[in-house]
Amino acid sequence: MSSSFKFVFIGLISICSVGLFAQGYEADILRFSFNNYAGSARYVALGGAFSSIGADLSNFSHNPAGVGMYRNSIAQFSGGVNFANNRSTYLGNEETDFKLNLSIPSLGVVFATNKPSKNGMFRGATVGFAFNRLGEYNSSEKITALNTTPRSSISWNWANEMSDVYNGQFINETSVDQVSFNTYTGYYGFLANYDSSLLDYTSPVLDSVQQTRYVDSKGGKNEMVLALGTNYLDKLFIGASIGIPLINYSRESRFIEEDAAISDINTFFNEFELKEDYKTEGLGFNFKLGALYKVNRWVRIGGAFHTPERISFTERYSSNLTSDMDFDDFDIESGEGLFQYRVRLPWRANVGASLFFKEKGFLSVDYEAVGFNAMRYTFENDFRELSDDINANLKAKYKVSHSVRVGIEGVIKKFRIRGGYNYADSPIRKQFQVEGFNYSRHTISGGFGFMLDKVAVDFAYQHNVNKQFEQPYTVSNANVSGINRNTTQGLGIVTFSYKLR
Repeated sequence: MSSSFKFVFIGLISICSVGLFAQGYEADILRFSFNNYAGSARYVALGGAFSSIGADLSNFSHNPAGVGMYRNSIAQFSGGVNFANNRSTYLGNEETDFKLNLSIPSLGVVFATNKPSKNGMFRGATVGFAFNRLGEYNSSEKITALNTTPRSSISWNWANEMSDVYNGQFINETSVDQVSFNTYTGYYGFLANYDSSLLDYTSPVLDSVQQTRYVDSKGGKNEMVLALGTNYLDKLFIGASIGIPLINYSRESRFIEEDAAISDINTFFNEFELKEDYKTEGLGFNFKLGALYKVNRWVRIGGAFHTPERISFTERYSSNLTSDMDFDDFDIESGEGLFQYRVRLPWRANVGASLFFKEKGFLSVDYEAVGFNAMRYTFENDFRELSDDINANLKAKYKVSHSVRVGIEGVIKKFRIRGGYNYADSPIRKQFQVEGFNYSRHTISGGFGFMLDKVAVDFAYQHNVNKQFEQPYTVSNANVSGINRNTTQGLGIVTFSYKLR
């Protein structure tokens, strides 16, 4: 048996409970709100502590006042190698998966003049264009375990949704068109059935199952930035930038359940496999304004404010389920769903100070606040009430996050050596945190470089560790175990800079 159809995605979930639906959208908006502050090798090696340092293409996405410090026009290119290692624990069983990919962390060009204005106070103007990589979504994950909790199969999630949507009443099997894609395929795969004796929907999976899930994710968050800057008496540097964030994220997953009950309690069920294909693309804008001030030869201070990114998304989703029953095999396709919506990502504000040791190097410290509680979805027309419910949950669960970054650079003639550290606390309010898995992040970095007459070559490595908790699905009246995930990400970068004049 096979079936397929197409429809607008939101039409399927519009009347489902928010608890069944909102979790995926909450994870997406949080993913897109994190910036890893990758970029040029120098910027990465210093841990992103650049609010008061100045000239660097990556700083256009951090403190655009730095563009005003350029005295020469330059072209710059960075190439990188990323890896992501996920160590995931589910029902006491640990699995590890690894993924490696290439990227372009930063590239761009700067055109600078150093001609004073008529009154001699404003000294030159600078314009720059940069393409910076702010988020890396390439990863792979596997979980597998024996689930012995009765009635905790994911198929009970589908049975719960059928019951919620249709009020526990039998629905003609040709008219199941108001539930989510997965519940649709589960129903036609005989995994969410109507029991006339209970007057409700149930699953044939009553006891132990072997569960396995594979997830392969791809994509990233990039930003095209146009920055303008100038300086006043070589003391006060002012800059502004317009950013165009571009987000692409895709995820392919396989979820498998196999009958593992000792007896035949799982009735006519043998196994099933659910395949999901999800892809979303977003385009938006933001504005940044920054300033940097040279207090004297040894001390600089700086800061910037970023307006919330407003991004329009188009997402596509489809699923396919194959089920093996005693009486037949089934292959159910959902067709492709299309959904368009808008999001508002967090505002950001940073301040920093640096201490210079004549020609020997410097020490820089930055602080940044990120308004995760400002994250918002906008669904149009009939679905505004649903987005309002999701937004209320985001506002209640998330807070303003704080991070501290430290960078140090030593100079030995034309050689530079650098190190950095970055700590960001959890964006989740304490009452919603899972102990030990709260999305706080620790990042260490280091590198070195060579400065020649017209060419500079820099190298850097960034190492990021964070812990996350995921609830893969929920079932009424059953305890579904969560996934504890330890993620390690590494990024190696080489940057080439060439002085145009």
